[in-house]
Amino acid sequence: MSKVLITLGATGGHIFPALAISEAINKVDDKIEVAFVNAYKTNIKMSVIKESEKIYQINSLGFVGKTVFEKIKALFFLIISIMESVKIIINFKPNIIISTGGFVSLPVCFSGFMMNKKIYIVEGNSVPGIANKIVSKFSKKIFINFDETKKYFPEKKCYKTGFPIRNFEIKKSKKDIDILILGGSQGSKIINRISCEALNLLLKEKKDIYKSSNIKLNIVHQTGQEDMKRIKQYYSNLKSDFGFFDFKVFDFIKNLDEFYSKSKILITRAGASTICESQNLNLPSIFIPIKNSTSNHQYLNALELKNNKMGLLHEENDKTEELMSKIYSLLNDDKLLKQINSNLNKFNRKYDVSSSQMIAKEILSNHEK
Repeated sequence: MSKVLITLGATGGHIFPALAISEAINKVDDKIEVAFVNAYKTNIKMSVIKESEKIYQINSLGFVGKTVFEKIKALFFLIISIMESVKIIINFKPNIIISTGGFVSLPVCFSGFMMNKKIYIVEGNSVPGIANKIVSKFSKKIFINFDETKKYFPEKKCYKTGFPIRNFEIKKSKKDIDILILGGSQGSKIINRISCEALNLLLKEKKDIYKSSNIKLNIVHQTGQEDMKRIKQYYSNLKSDFGFFDFKVFDFIKNLDEFYSKSKILITRAGASTICESQNLNLPSIFIPIKNSTSNHQYLNALELKNNKMGLLHEENDKTEELMSKIYSLLNDDKLLKQINSNLNKFNRKYDVSSSQMIAKEILSNHEK
């Protein structure tokens, strides 16, 4: 019986694609056993993974953007995590290993390569991280989301599939959430701060318009656990000042499909997973990339969508007035919305099956050869 081992990571951008691929593999062949590997210390809520799933853990640490001492420590733990990965591969006996990038993937894929396992890469960002760049040297095939990504990998190995996302059951619902704000799977203090400042300014400057039209502005905000109480209090104060404002705040939204289906616009980071979800759901979005993301990949992801008129880009250091203007435009400029929706529709028609299905079928067909 074939077995597949998939690497996870510290964020939803690694975990959700891995889960989507696992589900797609089992739809192709439900006899295939799938297991996951992650680091011991991860901040994301692991409740998104079913208890029945087999998850191995290794002592892997991040390297990029760390201090000299932390990098030395990461190299030491790399040796340990390679030995742990060898043990996992001996015990689980996978035929195939799939990397979703991140520091967990390097020791697992290197060990798999040394043990003659077939290695595949799933890369959703326009610029790949160091781990996938290294793993690409001995991988069999690389599944990419952007054409731009080909220049960082051996082109013959690249196969454009789009990026696998969660299997959302989106129902036609009344769009009663004006703005959905997501700071990624772990929340983002910067997005929390600049979004709140922009909303405060919007309510002040447009209060006469909202009052006269009897419109209530509804916000749903995923803040992360650390910032949740502060943001709740901030919005409570706004609600006291402006009667036409309402809100819901969550530390983490597990049933995100319910909120996606009811939202008019999205404010979010620009990781591959979030970008592809907004694209596939035709959700007009403002992308705020992490300023110091690896190889500046979030900015380049967002820039790709901006250039193709599939979303708006707002950098962390841009003025609050600019973000307020972008929010108001997405909510009220019918011409802009029509253009973005049209381009998102064109993008989504490129693929006749989901990305996860394409990846699963390609991997399994290669394995049978």
